[in-house]
Amino acid sequence: MGLQAFIQKIYSGNGAFLLPKGAIIVGSLQVLGNGEIDGLVKGDVSVGGKLVIGANADLKGNVQACQIEIRGRVEGDVFCEEGATIAHTAAIKGNITALVFDIKEGAVINGAILKKTEAPIQEFSSGVLEGMAPNDSTTDTDNVENETPVADIQAERSTDLDKDAQKWF
Repeated sequence: MGLQAFIQKIYSGNGAFLLPKGAIIVGSLQVLGNGEIDGLVKGDVSVGGKLVIGANADLKGNVQACQIEIRGRVEGDVFCEEGATIAHTAAIKGNITALVFDIKEGAVINGAILKKTEAPIQEFSSGVLEGMAPNDSTTDTDNVENETPVADIQAERSTDLDKDAQKWF
């Protein structure tokens, strides 16, 4: 069974999905609605609604969602259009970008915490779950010349506080 067929099978009628504990996906995952991951994903995840990464989850890839709640492990950058909730059980190795943060004491974050200024989340089309190959993607090249390279942005944000934070990791 292919990845898209599997997603259609676990995708419920209310627009939400659940990847249960013990399930493994190798490859990118893109869905329109809300979802919860309690298994292992080795690939990028893009969710059009709220994503919950459960306490048993292990995600190795970049994550994009409108809202996110992280309780498990993520190894990759996280971009959240709105609010990010990081539970005390979370372990994140990567940068987190969101508009609003709720980080609980005990969470382990090895990366930068950045306030969202621009949204790189791609527009979702209705064809995502209807025959789109898992590696199909579209790229918006209209504004490429106006973008600031990520390395330049990070260099501008470097402060003594960043150096102090590195002592903890």
